[in-house]
Amino acid sequence: SATPEAAAAPQPQAALIGEHSHRHFSLASQKIGLHKKPHFYSSLAYYPEGMGFENQEEDEEIILIVRRDFITNLPWILTAIFFAILPIIITPFIPVIAPFVQFSDITITLYLMFYYLALIGYVIVNFTLWYFHLGIVTNKHIIDIDVHGILSRDVSRTLLKNVEDVKYTQVGVIRSIFNYGDVS
Repeated sequence: SATPEAAAAPQPQAALIGEHSHRHFSLASQKIGLHKKPHFYSSLAYYPEGMGFENQEEDEEIILIVRRDFITNLPWILTAIFFAILPIIITPFIPVIAPFVQFSDITITLYLMFYYLALIGYVIVNFTLWYFHLGIVTNKHIIDIDVHGILSRDVSRTLLKNVEDVKYTQVGVIRSIFNYGDVS
């Protein structure tokens, strides 16, 4: 069995991220069970299980995965809800608004199907842009994955020992209420 001194000894990667902070993360993760698979909507995951990334080194462990807070999706979610309800409100009034235009039920159904297909595409694209726009902290690197479109992404990677300064900004009422901001 291990002695208390050996159990409290810092891990090898502690030199890279700071002995105190690594011990804090390790104890906190064991205490509240942070070693688990993150939910799809999680904006923060400590020591996630079953996760990996392209070009991950053999002995590289993911410590933290960060993405924008889920509340930042509110504008496009509300837009999608508005446009999902809009045809339900407008369709009954088409004969009143434009009595000279006659559409068959099949034509209206096809237009609505195309409309909702485009709306579903809008939702999928926005969710994908949010979901795959990540920051990953490992025991060796910091990786920033910026997704700009379905077919465009930028991946920046640097060694932890090259990080000299980190700052965050939190401007505005919404960001203060939901406790999120920008890290640079």
